Amino acid sequence: MKLALGTVQFGMNYGVANESGQVKISEVTKLIRMASECGIDMLDTAISYGDSERVLGSIGINKFNVVTKLPALSNSSCANIENCIKSHIESSLARLKVDSLYGLLIYKTDDLHGKYGKEIVESLKSLKRKGLIHRIGISIYSPKELEAIDLKELEINIVQSPFNILDRRLEQSGWLQRLHNQKIEVHARSVFLQGLLILPIDKIPEKFLKWRLIFEKWHKLILDNNISPVRGCLNFVSQNNKISRLIVGFDNSFQLQEVIKIFNNKKLDINIDFGDVDEELINPMLW
Repeated sequence: MKLALGTVQFGMNYGVANESGQVKISEVTKLIRMASECGIDMLDTAISYGDSERVLGSIGINKFNVVTKLPALSNSSCANIENCIKSHIESSLARLKVDSLYGLLIYKTDDLHGKYGKEIVESLKSLKRKGLIHRIGISIYSPKELEAIDLKELEINIVQSPFNILDRRLEQSGWLQRLHNQKIEVHARSVFLQGLLILPIDKIPEKFLKWRLIFEKWHKLILDNNISPVRGCLNFVSQNNKISRLIVGFDNSFQLQEVIKIFNNKKLDINIDFGDVDEELINPMLW
């Protein structure tokens, strides 16, 4: 299945639309079991996601392909960056209780341009040769970050990027096609724009209401097609065959059931031109 289970909520409070806080371990257990039964085979986590890795390891996730992310390394005080990365990964594997990772992502591409850049790259390649990780990846907030990176030299196999009906920068820049041509997996996150796209307009936080016309246009599209905002968001991203995975997080098993039903239903062609959308709206780093 194209769906990957995002796990940030398992380790910390996350998301504009999240009213329940960190997911309880009993509910995480239900989610993991249901995900496996429904054919979801990938988990997305990070060393910096609070208790997420430890919680996953306590439940047991051997049936899943796991992608995790390094913490930012630019300001690291490590005397030896290779040993520091190796220590991070060994600790991550121990918390997750797995022998290897499907993918390890560099969380901040700035790390590649800092004083440890070359050492970070060589360390990741070494981990890959040893079989501790199977794919090297990067997490980006903007396709502009890709301009300064030699994907071939770095042996990048995965690019994780925001992608949703408002944020199409990866596609509009031409990078989605280029990554597809290079057989690099694209893992789309922020499919719901951290929950903003599935909130009723009267529930949207005040600081986002200067873009009210955009949200009204989006909700009109949903109403005209007689579908839920969740289905609209998922349909838009999943119908793109250049997207390898959709990373979606859940607060409870009922949400996961809803999404599974949507994936099993006939896909709708959901599209609308919002023009150039203000980056202050689509980039959570600027919130």
